[in-house]
Amino acid sequence: MKRQYLVWYALAGAAIAVGAFLFGVSTSTILLALVVLVCPLMMFFMMGGHGGGSDHGSTDEMQHTESTGPS
Repeated sequence: MKRQYLVWYALAGAAIAVGAFLFGVSTSTILLALVVLVCPLMMFFMMGGHGGGSDHGSTDEMQHTESTGPS
């Protein structure tokens, strides 16, 4: 998840919560939905820095080592 869009995601979440409240959804239901969404959101934030350009354990490096043999 890109940090530049974080404000937009927060605004969208707040708009959904306010809209649900205005349509008569109880506060406890909205809070329960937020608690259920905490786990996937935490995974987005924790894994956000991973997978960008890390070369640790890449298959290209292993193929190069296998083709050249042991040093």
